[in-house]
Amino acid sequence: MPIDLSPKPELVTGPTSTFVYIEKIGEFMKVARPAWEELHKVALGNLEKDKMAQMMGLSLLNPDSKIPGGTYQAGFSYKSDPSKALPGAMKVRKLEGGRYAKFLLKGPYMHLAQAYPMAMQRVVDAGLKIRPAFFMEAYLNTPEDTAEAELLTEIYIPVQ
Repeated sequence: MPIDLSPKPELVTGPTSTFVYIEKIGEFMKVARPAWEELHKVALGNLEKDKMAQMMGLSLLNPDSKIPGGTYQAGFSYKSDPSKALPGAMKVRKLEGGRYAKFLLKGPYMHLAQAYPMAMQRVVDAGLKIRPAFFMEAYLNTPEDTAEAELLTEIYIPVQ
């Protein structure tokens, strides 16, 4: 199945909001799923759902190329700060704003691993420079209510 990714980046200002998340360190393909599983198990029954805005995954590459992967955070942006204590290993922080190249990926989450290099190449081809910051994924629908081929994920690549 071919990767259905926006052909060109859309330049946007990234969200500035509160982010509640579970963090894992390592190769993204190995740590993302456990982060989401822990988030669903620990957090979903304990968080203030009326304050949740967007389900998101954030990734920051390790600057030491000898160590694969980096930091992965699975969580939710919030409309306002959580007013009750966070369960388990949950953390909270402010999301950075800033300039991003946004792409839309249509299809299964397993295509994210191939979509990122494609998106990064399209950023470079557009004459933009990637800045050191978290890459973001915003999930516009979920596998619980959407066929895998119809899943929509926005990919945000930080640019200068």
